[in-house]
Amino acid sequence: MVEGVVYDIMRYALHDGPGIRTTVFFKGCPLTCKWCANPESQAPAPEFIFFSDKCLGCNACITACDENAISVLENGYKQVDPTRCSGCKRCVEECYTEALRLVGRSMTVEDVMDEVMKDQAFYLESGGGVTFSGGDPLFQSQFLTACLGACKAKKLHTVVETAGVTTWETLDVIRPLVDQFLFDLKVVAVDDHRALTGVSNIGVLDNLKKLVSCHNVIVRIPIIPDINDHGTPWKEIQAFLENLPWRGRIDMLPYHRMGLGKYTALNRPYSLDPDLVLNMEKFHDCQRKLIEAGFTVQIPGAQP
Repeated sequence: MVEGVVYDIMRYALHDGPGIRTTVFFKGCPLTCKWCANPESQAPAPEFIFFSDKCLGCNACITACDENAISVLENGYKQVDPTRCSGCKRCVEECYTEALRLVGRSMTVEDVMDEVMKDQAFYLESGGGVTFSGGDPLFQSQFLTACLGACKAKKLHTVVETAGVTTWETLDVIRPLVDQFLFDLKVVAVDDHRALTGVSNIGVLDNLKKLVSCHNVIVRIPIIPDINDHGTPWKEIQAFLENLPWRGRIDMLPYHRMGLGKYTALNRPYSLDPDLVLNMEKFHDCQRKLIEAGFTVQIPGAQP
């Protein structure tokens, strides 16, 4: 029985592929992007997250823990020691304000399909289906392949969102099970990619070149202020895309700061300036240049 770790399942998703969809978020990602809005998705194992603004200070979570695994740091953050924690979840169950949560749970393919099939009628009516996102779902490639196979057995439309940090052989194995890829393109230069995401993009660009030549792909570009929205980084992105024998759809994803509170809840620093704001003039200039180059450009969630 194939199992994986899922940290969220979002029903009635409208921007992760065509139609009404259920998006399954796999936990674990090879990248640690400085602007990541979902830092709880990065570590592959389930982990605790603590929202101090919701905590009443009753310490019911500490009382409930027989392993004495919960400690309070000087800044008030409640930390769970994974070497002591038995995974009983009593601390989470006792916290009725949900200040302390466990992010990620082990699921079988059957568990995932039970959730996915609840909205089958909406998929059929709207031309929707199931999207696998993350993290990066290819980080759990065996689990992903099994879930995709189960979806195809039910004749469901499938989408996979990935940053492409994998081998072509892995992508090629799942291609017959995927109706559409959402492929993230962040920066082109290897050194920039490593500095901004923690890993090299050697192989990533080749994967994208191969994929657009043989599959249905939407390229997604997160536009990050002062990182890839102008100058050399943007010119390199545009040049790479224009040199592809492909003029498909590109989604531009505007930078936002909605994930900042999660870094505090995970007791981690946010790597970018927390006051950083997207320059819309630069954003629309990038959009205009892509349209002039022959691409179809969309901004998911924006009003037409």
